[in-house]
Amino acid sequence: MTDEEVKESYYKFSNRIQTNTISAAELEFVIVATIVVHKPQLTEELLYQPLLMLVWSFGNEIDCETVIKFVDGYILHEKAKPYGGIPDVDAVNWLNQYFKNNKVIIQRKLIEVIKKNNEELLKT
Repeated sequence: MTDEEVKESYYKFSNRIQTNTISAAELEFVIVATIVVHKPQLTEELLYQPLLMLVWSFGNEIDCETVIKFVDGYILHEKAKPYGGIPDVDAVNWLNQYFKNNKVIIQRKLIEVIKKNNEELLKT
């Protein structure tokens, strides 16, 4: 599949998730991790949705440390049962590595998500 086909399929699915924002974030992170293991060039773009779910859950004061704790506790913890299922080994490895090694990127992406979310709220 091309990058565009992957993104189109992902966004179609993501836009139809019907649950609370915490469960949606769990599901989004599992899906994104599974995709970017094979399509790493899509990482920053696809992280938008799961980060937005966390902003909606925790508010604009969220930071990368909160995101890392969320991923560790809700998805990677041995007793975690993320909504939508436990990610495969490759996705787990990606989640472990990415979130621990890219704090600056995550924080920058969070700022972008918060800004865009606030702009959308002002339009309504």
